[in-house]
Amino acid sequence: MGYPVRAVEDGEVFQIKHFAGADGKVLYIRHKNSRITVYAHLFEFMPEIETLVRKERRQGKKYGFRIWLEKPIRIKKGSIIGYSGKSGTLSPHLHFEIRSSDNQPINPFKNGFPVADISPPILKGIVLEPADPSSAVEGGFAGRRFDFVQRDGEYILAKNPWVAGRVRITLEACDQTTAGSCNGVYRIEAYSKSSRCSFIVSFEKFSFRDNFKGLSIYQKESNFFKGRYLYRLFSIPSACTPFLDTKPYPSWPGWLEAGEYLTIKVYDASDNYAIGKILLKEDPGYYNFSDRVVKYPFLIKEGEKKAVSIDNGSFKLEFNPDSLCSRDYLSIQKKRKRGGQFIR
Repeated sequence: MGYPVRAVEDGEVFQIKHFAGADGKVLYIRHKNSRITVYAHLFEFMPEIETLVRKERRQGKKYGFRIWLEKPIRIKKGSIIGYSGKSGTLSPHLHFEIRSSDNQPINPFKNGFPVADISPPILKGIVLEPADPSSAVEGGFAGRRFDFVQRDGEYILAKNPWVAGRVRITLEACDQTTAGSCNGVYRIEAYSKSSRCSFIVSFEKFSFRDNFKGLSIYQKESNFFKGRYLYRLFSIPSACTPFLDTKPYPSWPGWLEAGEYLTIKVYDASDNYAIGKILLKEDPGYYNFSDRVVKYPFLIKEGEKKAVSIDNGSFKLEFNPDSLCSRDYLSIQKKRKRGGQFIR
């Protein structure tokens, strides 16, 4: 708290925000290359800007406001523009962003702020879940986790899973930039048994409009504050997956069948990478799928009126295609038909 915050390049302060919540006290600087840097949660601004802010507070008689400067304030690289704090949040830290000329955040590690990172990402495990009502994992109908172990420089599963039918894969991985740290990875590639690249997801940039749609890649149970990063290696049935390099990716059905082999290649922003290999064994057992309750990640919220039904014997699923790209499209409702009644 109270550490000097310096401008990363020459530029002009063109916008100031001052709020009790959200990002708190924020400065926006536009640079010669038209990129924008953002400095948020400040304790206080440089004296010239503090004077403007106090004047605005007196005139407007309010704490929260935004100032667009008619005459931007010129800033030199390395000059102190404010001091770190915890405005708008609970713990002191500096929220820093680099944005493109169209005001969308981009990956700073790939745009002028490389880190001295020689450690490849860590692959921790996968979660397999049945992709349809006629599939199973290890004899059950719920998702199962399988851990990776490292062998000869690659990651393999400690136990090759037994599966029946088709399964979807969620990957747990993180990037260790410093000892003990766990950060999100930069890029994930999946190769099918034909060695063709079937799936690519890259975290290069995103728009604020699509930010919430990150849940279409991040597993929603992911807890970032505990260092867990879970990535769906499939796109949910909607056209709003913002990080896929190609939409839709034609050679990737989103699921694997028993007996198939998958290679996963995970990169960090310094181009270090780790390789994981997955082999699914075909389960010869017989399963009765007639009384199946399926856990899908894309069902509608409770009370949704416009629903499309898919009925497969005793299995019934309802979802609303219009809700898949809304802010609550991941809300889950599971229904089961029993004795003519739906039981939640």
